[in-house]
Amino acid sequence: MNALLQQPQSFGQRNRAPQENTLISIKAGKCILQTQADGKFQVIPDIRKGKIVLKTSPDGLLTFRWEARSIVNPNANNEVFEDERIIFPGEAKFKRINSGKAADRVYLLSFNSGQKLLYWFQDIDESKDEELVVKINTYMNDPSSITAAVASNAPPANAVPGQSELQRLLGLANPGNAPQAPASTNQNFGGL
Repeated sequence: MNALLQQPQSFGQRNRAPQENTLISIKAGKCILQTQADGKFQVIPDIRKGKIVLKTSPDGLLTFRWEARSIVNPNANNEVFEDERIIFPGEAKFKRINSGKAADRVYLLSFNSGQKLLYWFQDIDESKDEELVVKINTYMNDPSSITAAVASNAPPANAVPGQSELQRLLGLANPGNAPQAPASTNQNFGGL
């Protein structure tokens, strides 16, 4: 009798812990958007290392999160979550915006409510930027795509390091090639 009282379980369940499933993880910094007196916006980059993580929560909800990456010990798992939003289908869009400088890789997460969050991609390799944006928008707007990704145990979109990432990890990459934070700029950004 005591054994039955010590281990309450739902019928048909066997001690399954809820899981989070990372769908996408992208090295990215965040930006601060300030409205100027002339109606233009000033984008100010936060130069900390960070990452955007799109994952499903244990209860199945889609979560968009920006985490600061540790500079002191990247293996310490002491990330700080600053931006975390639950995304419902059709509620948000993620797109690249023109900052006025061709080399900038600034992205806008905009919600139907009018809330706007800005990020800048920090990975040296920009070849997958467009593909990642398409995947983010697909996951945010098509719940069946999440189900398919989780069911297939798909690895994060950039889980396999490329040559530049391997060189960086081994300390062989030229530090002069590291991505730079976008310059603070005053732009109208076409209706932000």
